[in-house]
Amino acid sequence: MIDSRLTRIAELSRLVRQAVRDKSYVDCPVGLVVAEYLRWKQHEDGAAETTIRDYEIPLAYLCLDHPTLELADLEPPLGRKLIREFVDRHWGTGAPAYARARARAGQRAPRTKAKNLSILSDFFNYCVGEDLMRGSPTVGIRRPKRRDVRRQVYLKDEPGRILAAAPTDREKCAVAIVNEFGLRKSELARLRLRDYDPGRGLLTVVGKGTKTRTLPVVNPQLRALLDPHWADRNEAGDADEYLLYPQKRGRRKNPDGDWIVGVIWEDRHAPLTDAPMHRWWKRRLAAAGVPVTRKMHEMRHTAATELLRSSGNLEVTRQMLGHADIKTTSGYAHLNTDDLAEALELLAAKRAAEAEA
Repeated sequence: MIDSRLTRIAELSRLVRQAVRDKSYVDCPVGLVVAEYLRWKQHEDGAAETTIRDYEIPLAYLCLDHPTLELADLEPPLGRKLIREFVDRHWGTGAPAYARARARAGQRAPRTKAKNLSILSDFFNYCVGEDLMRGSPTVGIRRPKRRDVRRQVYLKDEPGRILAAAPTDREKCAVAIVNEFGLRKSELARLRLRDYDPGRGLLTVVGKGTKTRTLPVVNPQLRALLDPHWADRNEAGDADEYLLYPQKRGRRKNPDGDWIVGVIWEDRHAPLTDAPMHRWWKRRLAAAGVPVTRKMHEMRHTAATELLRSSGNLEVTRQMLGHADIKTTSGYAHLNTDDLAEALELLAAKRAAEAEA
């Protein structure tokens, strides 16, 4: 029975991937509205292309699961039951055994379910706002509790080793920016030449929801890397060139007819997507002799911890990371007993000085 369920799930996954590619899910009644919603999400709500891709997949699942239903059929209370069963079937306890086991190993099941439920909620809220539905079926469906995901910080010498092992100037710039500011993977992928102003020493970062923040580049070592590279590329290229871009290396013939290993294809005006960015970071770790199991996101925790340790100011740390809520920032601080001891020593010295005054 489990094998037959896995076969059906695998077939549905294949159909969804195909439906997303050829947009055939739009032939379903709900699919027409999904297409309108995704256009609105991108052009009016300002969602990035990566966000649109993330949102499209669970909504395509919904269309293929219920190909004949109209939006009215999904209104509460009956619609709530359908959506609850749909979410549980694909991302909850009703998911196939192999997926649940894999999710438990990575502690991602509640996070994945919560993420897809949020996507559905946003879609149905759009429908209600456009007067296409009287109520959202996701209202009343509780988000699962997210298990604590333990993050680590990089060892003190590791960021420098990763930087030193980067093979090209642009990759050194990318690693240095991540080390300094703890950019998200998607934020690094979006960086273009136009986003850094060497004259003013300002870096503009496009974060979640296309919200921008400006980071001052005051570290002389960082500027020593960025300024020459930007000068060279601004002279040779244009402002729309990405810092990291897709590139393929292999054997090719040089003008003399000899076979050499080098770049055979690249697109400087296209960003790296998630998977290539993930592989790029793994290559940087391997080249530096750092365990490849380490996450790029842990460099974000490392940068936040270092700034908080040096400044003692959680608010400026929040500004650097681009968090909307300072409570989120507090989860990125990994101070230890040594930090506590240093703070207590400073407090004791201050009290002693006040007593003598």
